[in-house]
Amino acid sequence: MNYQILSPKSFNTKKWSGGETTELYIYPLESEYGKLDFKFRLSTATVAVNTSVFTALPGVFRQLLVLEGQMELEHIGHHNKVLNSGVVDQFSGDWETHSKGVCVDFNVMTTANTKVELSAVLLNAEEKQELNLEAEYSEMFIYLYKGELNIGLADKEVLLREGELFCLKHLEEISMLCSANLNSIAALVKVEVF
Repeated sequence: MNYQILSPKSFNTKKWSGGETTELYIYPLESEYGKLDFKFRLSTATVAVNTSVFTALPGVFRQLLVLEGQMELEHIGHHNKVLNSGVVDQFSGDWETHSKGVCVDFNVMTTANTKVELSAVLLNAEEKQELNLEAEYSEMFIYLYKGELNIGLADKEVLLREGELFCLKHLEEISMLCSANLNSIAALVKVEVF
């Protein structure tokens, strides 16, 4: 079982017109967001303005999860969705997308045939949840926005602190027990790159 924990010190934060965005992980590691040559990219963003228009990203599939606050997304000619904490929306980077609301969100961007599943892990202190990495995926990421989590692996327990990213690569189906020491909000990402 191959895992690592990335700390906030290793993340790259930049300003954008409506707040800040932080790149947590990009694959391949030598790829660049500006060149859109990645297979997948994980990031967070603070939206500090009430209305904004998303940057067009041709050929990119997007999933967005609100970690704190509320956002309404309007995908012109497609659908609208209100996102409260823990709610995910999926859309194409080719679409014209407008947002309303102030929030902190978690973003997954994929290209080519990359398969991804994004969901929220919302646990109260001392609450537990089983996390499964199904055989169709080979990588799992847990970004802990708030709180503190213990992640039970086969032979050890790993402590995940606020702001850290847990990265796991595994070629077989596994199950892990996740328990919260504090009230916790996390984003769970499962990935398979073809």
